[in-house]
Amino acid sequence: MKITSSQYGKALVDALEESVPEKQDAVIDRFLAMLMKNNAMRQIGEILASIEKEDKKEKGVEDVDVVAAFPLAEDVRAKIKQKMEKLVGRKIILNEILDQSIIGGIIIKYNDNLFDASIRSKIKRLGKELSSF
Repeated sequence: MKITSSQYGKALVDALEESVPEKQDAVIDRFLAMLMKNNAMRQIGEILASIEKEDKKEKGVEDVDVVAAFPLAEDVRAKIKQKMEKLVGRKIILNEILDQSIIGGIIIKYNDNLFDASIRSKIKRLGKELSSF
């Protein structure tokens, strides 16, 4: 049975919470040795991401990615954050990702949801519509 990154993350957090601060380095060393033994070191990034995700969830915070071709103006950033917090029902961390290939507009990613209002996607849709003639 394969152990998931979330299961490894929970195991590490539980072990650290049960240990005294002076022993936490040893806990981490044993955890890394277990990952090596289980040939799971390649999962370390996913494990850390799952720990961070659970920590944010406990704190009532969600990540929202906003992809834009150019840096967002502060007032636009604040509006997006406000609207997303209202939609999600909790505090969010707005991660701004620059990607000039979208040409303009924005793409908002939240959990498994995607809102694509980029110029690139509009051009692709228009191209598909025109090719159907």
